[in-house]
Amino acid sequence: MGFDEWFDEQEYADYDGCYQEKYLAAQDAWDEQEERIKQVIDRLESYPTCASCYLTVEESVAVSSFKKKMVSILQEELL
Repeated sequence: MGFDEWFDEQEYADYDGCYQEKYLAAQDAWDEQEERIKQVIDRLESYPTCASCYLTVEESVAVSSFKKKMVSILQEELL
């Protein structure tokens, strides 16, 4: 769902003389939150999963697979 679609569903999106101010403030908040989400996804993607001396090869593969799945879910659901 994009910002415009989300904003149109909100009750305060109805015209009351302050539509533009509300729209711009909501757009800024949306963009800031989206940027934070991207930073979290980037951080998760770069988190090492194979550099531990405590993991076996099988565990490392499983952790890497889990990380990829989590990143995929976050991208699909939040962006």
